[in-house]
Amino acid sequence: MTQTTVPPPTVRRIAGFAAPVALSEAIALGAQFAVAAMLGAAGGHALYLRSLYTPVAFLLVALNVGLSTALQVVAARATGSGRRAELPGHLAAAARLGAGCYLVCGVVVLAGAGPLGALLDVPAADRTPFLALLAAMVAVNAVGALGELCAAVLRGSGATGRGMLLTLTSAGLLLAGVGGLGLGAGWGLAALPVSALVAGVVELLLGAVLLRRAGLRRASWLRAASLRRAAGGREEGSRGEVRAAALSVGVPVGASFLLLCAVNLAMLRVVSPFGPGAVAGFTLGSTLQSAVVVPAVGFGSAIAILVNQAAAAGDRTAARRAVRSGGLLTAGCYLGVTAVLWTAGAPLAARLSDDPATAGQAVRFLQLAGPSFGCTALALTALTLLEQTGHGIVAFALNLVYFGAVIAVGGRLSAARHSTDPLYLTMTAGACLGVTVCWTVLWWLLHRRPDRRWSSHPE
Repeated sequence: MTQTTVPPPTVRRIAGFAAPVALSEAIALGAQFAVAAMLGAAGGHALYLRSLYTPVAFLLVALNVGLSTALQVVAARATGSGRRAELPGHLAAAARLGAGCYLVCGVVVLAGAGPLGALLDVPAADRTPFLALLAAMVAVNAVGALGELCAAVLRGSGATGRGMLLTLTSAGLLLAGVGGLGLGAGWGLAALPVSALVAGVVELLLGAVLLRRAGLRRASWLRAASLRRAAGGREEGSRGEVRAAALSVGVPVGASFLLLCAVNLAMLRVVSPFGPGAVAGFTLGSTLQSAVVVPAVGFGSAIAILVNQAAAAGDRTAARRAVRSGGLLTAGCYLGVTAVLWTAGAPLAARLSDDPATAGQAVRFLQLAGPSFGCTALALTALTLLEQTGHGIVAFALNLVYFGAVIAVGGRLSAARHSTDPLYLTMTAGACLGVTVCWTVLWWLLHRRPDRRWSSHPE
């Protein structure tokens, strides 16, 4: 394996490298938040049906994120070890793997749509629109997944700015479509799948152009494959490496999103007895929370790219420095974010819906759970690092314990006191404890148990 030298992971370099990745996460989640707000302004049951779709959205995102994260890790390792010419081959292998997985996932979602509607107590009049929404979103998400794979290769190779351009383009088209068709033309919820399809197609086409401009063409993949065979390289090639990363990285990441799917479903069951206003308000509040904290996943992902590149180049000291400097940078950023949210979060939530019950529930969510968003963000950074450096099972276990405790304690207290307040307060307490546990585990694994999972790839 060819060793390369990577630049030292200074705070300035990490900030410049991580900013596009974090902004990509913020843009993507901010777009979803804006879509929810526009659907709320559209009136009718548009936001209610979009809220019911949220658990299934987690299922589809689990597949997309699992595949793209695995490909990003492979791309970072290949770049750090001097095998950048193999990246187009890795992309092709990931696309083939994703096609098969997505077919199975789509069948499962559509087959379970009826029971899901019954479980969520969807009124009879809303079941047909609900099923139509599920079918349409499954199809358009498959298209969007291909664009995300292009962005993953760009990020993993170090072109984080170009990866952000893809996300910005897709989010901009989605917002323009929902705003223009959903509000301007009066399409309502029907504008969502149409806009998502257009955004996905454009993202894929732009991704192909950016990959070619970065020199990642199929011709370079064929030359690299020929050289590898001539030199007696690894037997499995791109397909084997992508599959290995999908199992060691993608499956735990996808499992975490499936856990979020189950958690979101469970939380909707906790708040559903309090009426549609509570469901819609909780969804608005949790969407705003995601828009605030998920950029921390971008920080963790960017740090993980640097860690994987440094480890692939044989420099474990640089990998540890990237974790330390990146963690301090993330903490500093979220101190400011938490301060802003503390003062402006509730007034913002109050303006997100014309329905008093929905707006009131969103405000309550921000008042009780908002102060802990910074802790949640830092915990997500640590969990992302664990997932993308070979410790995905540990990250999944930590997530499972946290969410299990929140739902068990918060759900029981909310039912007993006939209020959603205990659920939100339990989320706050869990976040404050979770950030300490996650970073302690990460630091112990990094410093006390250095092993081959921190190297470029299994030999």
